[in-house]
Amino acid sequence: MKEDLVKVLSQLGTSTQGKVVEPKLPMGSNLNIGFQGPRFLNRTQAVSTGHLGNWIKHLASRGGVLADRPLATYTLPGAHDAMTFAYKGSFFTRNIATFVRGGTVTQSLSLVDQFKAGIRYFDIRVKEVKGKLYGFHGKITFNQFDAKQEIRRLFILSSCRKEPIIVKFVYSGNAFPIVKEIANSFAKNLMPTKDYWHKGVGECINQGKVICIFHKAKDKHRLKWGNVVDTFGDYGKHKLGGFSNKHSLKKHDEHLNKMVAQAPTEKEEILKVMSLNIPCVQTGTKNILMNAPGLLIEGLIVVATGSLIRPGGQIHHVSNMLRVPQKSRWLGFYKSVKDIEKHQGVKEINQSFVLKLNALVDSWYQIMYQQTYGVKKALPVADQIMSQVSGVVGMDFVGEKKQLILELIEVNNRDF
Repeated sequence: MKEDLVKVLSQLGTSTQGKVVEPKLPMGSNLNIGFQGPRFLNRTQAVSTGHLGNWIKHLASRGGVLADRPLATYTLPGAHDAMTFAYKGSFFTRNIATFVRGGTVTQSLSLVDQFKAGIRYFDIRVKEVKGKLYGFHGKITFNQFDAKQEIRRLFILSSCRKEPIIVKFVYSGNAFPIVKEIANSFAKNLMPTKDYWHKGVGECINQGKVICIFHKAKDKHRLKWGNVVDTFGDYGKHKLGGFSNKHSLKKHDEHLNKMVAQAPTEKEEILKVMSLNIPCVQTGTKNILMNAPGLLIEGLIVVATGSLIRPGGQIHHVSNMLRVPQKSRWLGFYKSVKDIEKHQGVKEINQSFVLKLNALVDSWYQIMYQQTYGVKKALPVADQIMSQVSGVVGMDFVGEKKQLILELIEVNNRDF
């Protein structure tokens, strides 16, 4: 990469009798991703861990394209089921039926700590119980933790630091009015969804409009609460993608590659969701019915042995004996989310996904600097690459993905 950049920049230098004079440019290296090039490029100026708490504002403060691009052109690390850290469980689920906790908890950090770790997209699911707001996952309610106060803490942090975030709410019961009440108290900090797609992030930051809210708005919500529901962005209308819902790692990998290939334009107003998370049990009626016998047998074994024996683990051992490539394995009918995240094949897919995003960005510099008139060719390619890499990336247990988050942030650290 370094040689490519020097080659083209030398072509931009002065010449004497047809000979090109190479400009003496100080070179730099982005240690987070290994990119090398002239120091004046954004790409060579790595984002340090000290800026994880305000990395978007830090990038935008450089000005130029980093400030002029709307938030929709950024790649945002995200937390899937962000409120599940609040699940406490009971003695039974903590010590005997641990599979309940294993299938429920997807995060270990609070919302504030997720933010401090660099997360900028939060998948928050809340329900109302007797006038109070709690997080939930499926049929389980986290009623030992005040979700309203936790969401307020997140909003306070975002607004005080003027650091943009996207929050997607999913409701159960009468949760919407409570969420709307929280949002109203941060009215001056709300970023309209139109601005998410069409206004430079630097301008949004300067105005303090940094909290962009989407939600799963349904007709029943509009019938109950009227057009006020449309104050937030309609997640169902604008969303593209989601999680693969596959236990075959090969198919999961293929799904992610297809998502990267999608290149919606800003005019389409799409929220592209590229999720790395894999559920412990495939969701959907068809999948559940198809896997029901295996799930039942596996569930009985897990319960009967107090979670000491997990058939999913045996599948892993057999795969090792057969030398099945990690990225081609099947996860089994049930593994805890924690176990899934520890699987070497899953780690390899996560790493290759982020490498692919950064490689796409790097390819723009190669196009620009490898040949004569590279700039002319690179300009139209920039929009295509930007559309491919932009969006939100949902992840489980984000507290254990420090390097992955840093590399995702570097996808944004570019000169187009």
